[in-house]
Amino acid sequence: MAETTSEKAAKAISREIRAYLGGTIEPGFAVIRYPPGFHYNVQYGSAEIYYNPHTFHLIDRLCVAHGNGTASLTSASFSAKFASVLGAVGYHVSTADAAAAAKASKAFSKQEKQVIGEFESAFGRITQRMIKASGAIPATKAGYIVAYVQKTYPGSPPPIPFNLAAFGAAYTQWLSMGQQLEKVARQQQDALHLVAAATENSIGPSALNGGMKTGADAWSVAYSGLPDNNTIVASLTDASRTLTVTFELQRDGADTVSLRLNDQDLGSIPQTDLRLTLGHDGAAKGTTVDDLWSAAQKIEMSIVYTGITVLRADPVEISADLKTGWYSRQILTDIVNKTGKDITGLQLEGTQFSVGELFGKDKSFARVRTFVISQPPTVTMRFHGTHTGAAKLTAEISANQSAQLDLGEIVSFGGETTGFNVLDVEDTDDDVVSITLGPASPMDFTTVPPIDQTAHVIGGVVVFPP
Repeated sequence: MAETTSEKAAKAISREIRAYLGGTIEPGFAVIRYPPGFHYNVQYGSAEIYYNPHTFHLIDRLCVAHGNGTASLTSASFSAKFASVLGAVGYHVSTADAAAAAKASKAFSKQEKQVIGEFESAFGRITQRMIKASGAIPATKAGYIVAYVQKTYPGSPPPIPFNLAAFGAAYTQWLSMGQQLEKVARQQQDALHLVAAATENSIGPSALNGGMKTGADAWSVAYSGLPDNNTIVASLTDASRTLTVTFELQRDGADTVSLRLNDQDLGSIPQTDLRLTLGHDGAAKGTTVDDLWSAAQKIEMSIVYTGITVLRADPVEISADLKTGWYSRQILTDIVNKTGKDITGLQLEGTQFSVGELFGKDKSFARVRTFVISQPPTVTMRFHGTHTGAAKLTAEISANQSAQLDLGEIVSFGGETTGFNVLDVEDTDDDVVSITLGPASPMDFTTVPPIDQTAHVIGGVVVFPP
């Protein structure tokens, strides 16, 4: 299927970002429209320092990759989804391994009878009184023999005298068979303990399991790798970290316009994909896309991103002792590779979840590992050919109006709560009206509480675990 213009545009922006960032960005970058912004102060507070809950709510979200170079953040929690998936995980023993275990267990029981026989031949019959007096656990003849050997011939392997060679050989072989059976049982037990601990830690982050404190009595699951506040602010305020992306939209039909990005021809899109909405205090005034195109044959739109910053966050793997962390690639790898197959290991059970729907490129279990953010961008729109429409355009648009600008699924700026305004309107003598849109005020690092300060989200690297 041929790529749509929106797909081409999103991929073109991705190429611009990747070219600008070079090796500092991984493959998989997608354009993300997220007007609420990224809360870049990872920590806040003075008397006690907390992690910013807004930041961790954002990085701990599932996302949807649309397969066209764009992605959307959902309201669902990645860690909660992980815990839900774990709730459907069980331990499957393959047919071959089950048969081998049954055979080994039968051989172990047979060997145990031989050990008892050799012991009683050498030492005499074991009575219930002897078993009780020994305190052996389990209180059986086999338990009594183990306790006797451990007490009389301590060591590993036990130094059983040569004159007891028949008993010693039988006992050593029996121990070896028991250790193998115990190892198999322990593998299953360890796998289920891992699932239980990962589930508990992901739904109940706390100081005990390495959670990140986000308030006096609030905790988030742990993510690692985010820079500290000063490093992020230094990058956001670095004017040299600036990228300009320029779109050119040219009317090529009654209802369509051709689209170019930095001189790359991307095809045609509906005129209605470009929409500028103006308002006062969030009330839409009604400047529609039809108004824009009645005033122009061509529109140049330059977007300037300043302070481009890359932020990566990784879920913290659960520790070997299961005490800290919450995420487990081991579990996910097991269920992806083994579910539905006659293989021993962790598998999804039941019908609530499907491996094919959850895991893999563009599937539902996805998150943004690396965000690319900037200061709120400044957008300059130059309307060409406005001889008859300039008066109407300038009458509709004036400085200090709140603004929201959308270009299809490609980019979106502003909204009722983001402080995106018309900064300037200029009607030149050469049939060009220039409109500048941008933040109502520069990023406020002083009066807005750190916990609430936001940066613009350009996009991010989408990953599909495991």
